[in-house]
Amino acid sequence: MAHHQEPHFLFCRLRRHSAVQGHCQREFCALATARQGVLHCTQDDVNNGVPGCTSTTSTHTVTVDSRVQQYFVFYPTSPDCGADVCQVVFSGQQVIKENFVTTRIDHKFSDKDSLFGTYLFDRTRTAHRIRWVTSNSAALVRGRSLQQKRLTASPRLL
Repeated sequence: MAHHQEPHFLFCRLRRHSAVQGHCQREFCALATARQGVLHCTQDDVNNGVPGCTSTTSTHTVTVDSRVQQYFVFYPTSPDCGADVCQVVFSGQQVIKENFVTTRIDHKFSDKDSLFGTYLFDRTRTAHRIRWVTSNSAALVRGRSLQQKRLTASPRLL
């Protein structure tokens, strides 16, 4: 008994996904004393005769331009790490939204000829958008050999 098969099939799926993802960020922030222009002396400062720098444990004063000082509000004061500028790690959360579509269509022209196509689209704000299309044609030639043709388009082509 022959099995009857529909000549075409369509599948489409839309998925919406939202998640919260933790992230951390490193910044280098100046100590309060460094923001005021009081800096620790480095060995280069001592070797080059910077006024006030007689050893690496001493400090010297520089003038901090008022045009620079106005930007200090954007950065927190660093905890003391033994240097003028210290690394600070901030942590937070980010909402990740993904909306993607998967579609496939199959069409059977006869027992020997068929065609299918697939379309994928992923719109995300965290990475590059993905778009991918594939078309495939299959034909049975003289009942013995299968002839296939496939075309795929990458995201750069769309």
